[in-house]
Amino acid sequence: YTKAQEITASMGVRIAAVGDLSTAVAGAPLFVVPRNLKSAERKKVIEELSNEVQKSVKDLLSKVDKHGGGVFVQASTLGSLEALITFLTGENIPVSGVGIGTISKKIISKASTLGSKQPEYAAILAFDVKIGNDARQLAAKEGITIFESDVIYHLQKEYEQYVTKIRIERQRQFTPVFPVEMQILSNTKMHIMHKKNPLVLGVKITRGSLRMGIPICAKRYDASRIAAPLYLGRIVSIRLQDRDVENAALNDIVSIKIEGDGGQNNIEVGKSFIWTDPLISEITRESIDVLKKHFLPEIKQDSDTGPHLMHLKKYFNVI
Repeated sequence: YTKAQEITASMGVRIAAVGDLSTAVAGAPLFVVPRNLKSAERKKVIEELSNEVQKSVKDLLSKVDKHGGGVFVQASTLGSLEALITFLTGENIPVSGVGIGTISKKIISKASTLGSKQPEYAAILAFDVKIGNDARQLAAKEGITIFESDVIYHLQKEYEQYVTKIRIERQRQFTPVFPVEMQILSNTKMHIMHKKNPLVLGVKITRGSLRMGIPICAKRYDASRIAAPLYLGRIVSIRLQDRDVENAALNDIVSIKIEGDGGQNNIEVGKSFIWTDPLISEITRESIDVLKKHFLPEIKQDSDTGPHLMHLKKYFNVI
């Protein structure tokens, strides 16, 4: 090493210190304390500079979810870690744990604890850092996915694809009951093709969206205007413009088949309910919880889905 009075950007330097440097963080700000200060004043300056360094770290940690709802992020320096966290939070990707330097088995264990809450968070985003072989082996054993890159944008894209895959696989396990309201088009054979179970009806989607497999009720009220829904069965067929489809959107005019179990054999349009009664999806506490837990992005796509869901929740007296 060569002694120098001053250096310029991007030059490597060796730092010698009397105290312990084991807790020094790569990328942290470096301050110089003037030598000509008296002891009391020197101590005061050191304390002020120490507080300033701590503040930068606290500001960074304030962006981390303390409840474990996010991914683990590891970077080579404090600066790159801050840049990565800022970018991820801006993309609505939560961060629940951070670290600097080589990824060790200890880091894998931390990420495993965080990921046990949700599979989406069983991941480490590693930016420009090394990973030990023993850490890789533990990650594979614990089911932790490690994304590695020296480009922040690539980490984001790879992680988003990973989350999308997990959510699709999870959604396949459930039949989501989204809010929908339909109206039978007329009291004629053209639109009431079969008035008993299974019901075959021509309808218009007047609110929400229709999907295969969801339970349907006739929206009725008793003489006291108290909700009296009549369960009709589940959607087993949707036809739009002479072709079978899996779903129908707002204002679509479709032909639907509603198939009930044995309890719906005596239900008949015109007797059990009238053709002007709206047809709605049957909402339960369980179906609402499934939507909130597994289909939240879909709920947010339409600003009316939330209010519509609350309207049906009130109608069905769901607590």
